[in-house]
Amino acid sequence: MIEIGQQQEQIMSESNVPRGCGGCTLCCFTHAVGTSEKKLKGPDTWCKHCDIGRGCAVYETGRPLACHDFKCAWLEGEGEEADRPDRTNVVLCWQYMKYLGQTFVMCGGTSDALTTAYAMRITEKYVRRGIPLLREHHGGKRELCFDDEVIVEEKLRQAYEAANVRIVYLSELTATQ
Repeated sequence: MIEIGQQQEQIMSESNVPRGCGGCTLCCFTHAVGTSEKKLKGPDTWCKHCDIGRGCAVYETGRPLACHDFKCAWLEGEGEEADRPDRTNVVLCWQYMKYLGQTFVMCGGTSDALTTAYAMRITEKYVRRGIPLLREHHGGKRELCFDDEVIVEEKLRQAYEAANVRIVYLSELTATQ
């Protein structure tokens, strides 16, 4: 049996190519930045330090720790050169989630980004391998996606639905595409 952490390493090593951000700054838009005590910016807004398409104006001198520590899955080797987040409007990353552990997260940079063939291909790739996948749509809609064979315990369902995260199964997503 493979643990989720092992699955992450196995999947990421499939295309382990060292990469840099280049002109991609999409995470500076899609991701909230801050701590539990202080929110610096919310999701779906550009960071005030972002020079869109160029990079962070305070990269060397004072970027927040959350930004310093963040690496999207594309930087870690997921996908091809054409799959860079600013080209797909989808930022992919790993995140620890309560009750689930390591979870694959996809954040849409536009209202339709997670409805594209690319986003569905990535969703199917991870969910079919038994990895929970959180889809964060532009505008705030959030879905936690599982393979159809997974039985989601009521406690988990209630906890995530209380946090405005809808539980969906892969067949529900593919039926609407």
